Amino acid sequence: METLPPLNAVRAFEAVARTGGVAAAAKSLFVTHGAVSKQIHLLEDHLGVRLFMREGRQLVLTDEGRRFAEQTQRAFAELRKGVEWVKRRANQTRLVVSVVPSFAARWLVPRLVRFQERHPELELFINATMALADFSDGKVDVAIRYGRGKWPGLFVQPLLAPEYVPVCAPSLIDAPIHDPEQLAQMRLIHDDSHEQWVRWTQMVGTKTVDPYTGIVFDDFNVVLEAVLQGHGVALANRQFVTRELETGSLVQLIPNALCEAGFYFVCDPLRVDRDPVRLFRTWLTHEIQRDADRIRF
Repeated sequence: METLPPLNAVRAFEAVARTGGVAAAAKSLFVTHGAVSKQIHLLEDHLGVRLFMREGRQLVLTDEGRRFAEQTQRAFAELRKGVEWVKRRANQTRLVVSVVPSFAARWLVPRLVRFQERHPELELFINATMALADFSDGKVDVAIRYGRGKWPGLFVQPLLAPEYVPVCAPSLIDAPIHDPEQLAQMRLIHDDSHEQWVRWTQMVGTKTVDPYTGIVFDDFNVVLEAVLQGHGVALANRQFVTRELETGSLVQLIPNALCEAGFYFVCDPLRVDRDPVRLFRTWLTHEIQRDADRIRF
């Protein structure tokens, strides 16, 4: 089998044939004039024929060079088509999701098997992070963010409106609690800062519960583990602890729920109609409605 010439030499030849000169070819390839000339000589030595000749100050293709130029241009055109096909195929089957860790662990992961069963052709990459995804570099397709939905220039769709309620392990209480003042005798556990408990105590109007006491953790999953271990009472999004409340491993102490901010589906508006993005958004909406129907009935 005949050995193919070096690809760099063929690229240099195709560029000279297309642009009409070594200087222009060097500029299009972002290399030096000398580098292009060297590759042309290398290719001519490999093929054993002259591909260019000079007519005065002008560099022109020989008959062999003209024929080879036509073939290489067709070959590069086909190669470009192949590259574009692979890129399109990758974009059609790959989905990168940036998601708040608590949402990922407590809501998304338990339901993902249903998405995978429905769309086995899609390859999911889940990036659990509090950092806001930068859509400009194309590395992230969609994000699930926590906030108030104000991200200018992006497609934003509300997903969940959290309801934060006080929960604890059943071993911490002897009887149901109905009065917020009773929480003054319990250790508070905080997610990231004291602010949520501050707002909750203000909402219910308690004067005896000090929202600045207790333990602060920087991750809700650790908060939940501490509560399950009986270390105190925490404010938890009811939608994130449904299973624990149903099984009795956690109890809700008081019905008063703090409702603030929310979880949102966010993406570049130019990508919202791409198949993987559209399918994932449709599935999220279906799952949220499914939960709402289950709670209602």
